[in-house]
Amino acid sequence: MQIVISAPILGANRFHVEGVKGGSVYILQPAQEDADNHLGLQVQKFNAPYDLIEQLSQKPLPGHYDLLIDIERGSQDSDKETVLSITGNGKLDLGALYELFHLDPNAPVNKPNPESQRPLAGVIRGLILSATRYDMTDSGGGKGGRLYVVQPTSGRNPNQFGLELIRLRMPYDIYTQLQSLQVPGEYLIDVQLARGAGDKAQLRVTGLSPGNLLDKARLHELFKLGKDGQPLQPGQPGTGVSSSASVSGSASASAPKPGATPNPGPGALSGPEPAPVRA
Repeated sequence: MQIVISAPILGANRFHVEGVKGGSVYILQPAQEDADNHLGLQVQKFNAPYDLIEQLSQKPLPGHYDLLIDIERGSQDSDKETVLSITGNGKLDLGALYELFHLDPNAPVNKPNPESQRPLAGVIRGLILSATRYDMTDSGGGKGGRLYVVQPTSGRNPNQFGLELIRLRMPYDIYTQLQSLQVPGEYLIDVQLARGAGDKAQLRVTGLSPGNLLDKARLHELFKLGKDGQPLQPGQPGTGVSSSASVSGSASASAPKPGATPNPGPGALSGPEPAPVRA
């Protein structure tokens, strides 16, 4: 079955990985009136041939176009929708566009708010454990890298414990910059919010400050160690450790008070019941 949709195209992307080529088109439509669990506008994603995206790259975007959509049954009885052709000059209907975004059509067009020109970016502080890079330009791919950062778990996920590992995308050249720095180390990392696979939000590294912020106090804080280098027990407050404090791997535990239960050694589980098995 084929239908024609007339709608603004927000953007498109294409891919060519290991001989597989394709693309996607994103169109904008008003939300359905009976959509109780959806607010705002509706963004729809359609598959599209690589060559069609190539042609679209030479036309104005965003722009209003007529799309010929082919609908066929996909896996698990879901509909598979593919754009077969795109026609039109891309001219946007300003009246319809203002209506979509609830703007007064009679209001003057001035310079945008300066805040709107700022990218979705910021700075994070992270303990960089490692970094990798790849170069697949010889096989038709691209170049890039990955930055592996750890931070304490937020506590919001009851199934996550200890430190959590976060993988950040980064440009290939930043790997070269990291080669001159101390890794592992803690740095201020410039990141920018972008769209990742599956339309998920993704932070991408755009740069980093060269100063290593990691010291003994911070390492003790991250790894929940006391001043003597022993692991802090759950609920035990952290001990203030200066950056000049030393960590002793052979520090002995203090003698228990009479009648007190001896403190279990490192790695031992304590409590009246065995630790629960977590899936």
